[in-house]
Amino acid sequence: MLHRATCSIDGQNDHSLNMREEIVKLLDLRRLPGRISQDQTSQVLGFSPHDVPVLVKARLLKPLGCPSQQAVKWFAAVEVERCATGCAWLDRASKALYQHWAAQNRLRAPRSSSKTISDGGELPRQTNNPINQRN
Repeated sequence: MLHRATCSIDGQNDHSLNMREEIVKLLDLRRLPGRISQDQTSQVLGFSPHDVPVLVKARLLKPLGCPSQQAVKWFAAVEVERCATGCAWLDRASKALYQHWAAQNRLRAPRSSSKTISDGGELPRQTNNPINQRN
């Protein structure tokens, strides 16, 4: 009995190969199904799956129905295709994503001070934290 290798020559696992096959199958369809999932939506639009919630929050994509925040989101394929072929929509979506991830990176970036620990300086004390305040 032959077993398929778990890694390909270029180091990708079977899961990523299966995902690529699914993407090719989806995009080769003559007509998309009426509603498509978040992952399928990202594939049709050319964005990453983690970008779709950002586009929904920016009101550039609208899920079908009124799903709760934790519910699986479905999108109308005709609307997604219209967005994927519109230059103006793609431009707005790309700008919204750039702004979102820039804001996320600013929040995650460490704050720089004039003296760093490597320079022999100390980290600035946080005065709003009662543990760091001195009596």
